Amino acid sequence: MMFQTAAGDGVFATPCPRRAPRLTNVHGRKRRNALWLHATTTGLFDPGQNRIRQYTANDLAALWAVTPKAVRNGIKEALKDQERLLAHVAG
Repeated sequence: MMFQTAAGDGVFATPCPRRAPRLTNVHGRKRRNALWLHATTTGLFDPGQNRIRQYTANDLAALWAVTPKAVRNGIKEALKDQERLLAHVAG
């Protein structure tokens, strides 16, 4: 995938074979997981295609330098958090 910076330079995302360090900050991990959930369901703006599109777990893994399994696990965790919040609001 190619993305453009504000200066107009092309940036390519490639999969990284090594594992990225785990996030120790629980809130940071929850924000990241929520972003991944939003990117796969609703979609985010892709400057290379100049439109909003839905990302796959493999796309997000390449962008974040993590494994696709980590992305899928993060999305599942975000869904559980969302369900827990909805249950809390419902009473």
